[in-house]
Amino acid sequence: AAILGDERVSRVQFADGSELAADLVVISPGVPHTLPIFEPAWAKGTPVIGEMELAAAFIREPIVAVTGTNGKTTIATLLANCFSLLGKQSAQMGTIGNGLFGQLKSSVNTTLDAISEFSELRSYQQQGAEYTIMEVSSHGLDQGRVSALPFLSAIFTNLTRDHLDYHGDMSSYSAAKKRLFKFTSLENGVINLDDPVGAAWLTELNNKTLKSYSVDNPLADFYCQNTVYDDAGIHATLIVK
Repeated sequence: AAILGDERVSRVQFADGSELAADLVVISPGVPHTLPIFEPAWAKGTPVIGEMELAAAFIREPIVAVTGTNGKTTIATLLANCFSLLGKQSAQMGTIGNGLFGQLKSSVNTTLDAISEFSELRSYQQQGAEYTIMEVSSHGLDQGRVSALPFLSAIFTNLTRDHLDYHGDMSSYSAAKKRLFKFTSLENGVINLDDPVGAAWLTELNNKTLKSYSVDNPLADFYCQNTVYDDAGIHATLIVK
């Protein structure tokens, strides 16, 4: 399929001799971008994208992605609550459900299929959500369910033994999670320095937009001092470098 342009757009001639004036060529899921039939479009500088990439262009609210074996739901909920306390409407997607903060509806999967994701995100946008915090599973990353989403920020909690029936080994499991931090849309990310995998990623990725956090390690960009655990909860002084 193609989105037609006006007369100022150069016509694209395809291999079968047909021509089309287009600003953008949109292909169906599963159709490779690299097919020779699209060469005339590339030559004219006409973008060739998938339907999910087109849908992503209509997502306006920033999306914060949270991944890791444990702690995704806790972090997503705390962030959504923080936005609420700041007077900003937010949405949450993950294990305990999807919806505006405080109005979650149960979900079958931690990370929805791509079409459902965009439908949900569009709904939140129409309801006034300014941010969405999404739990991103290794399955979702490995299966490309989130590949077209324009994540603004990403958070990594930890990596422990899980889902090896799917991934086969810890190396493959780790590689699936790591894909999140290679999204070109990311403006920043936060990785757990206390986790051995997270510490390794910070060195391997060597990206200045990635920050580290820790319970009490002063080498991290964010860490705590004077931590007290009592019946009222956890109290600490957050140090930000």
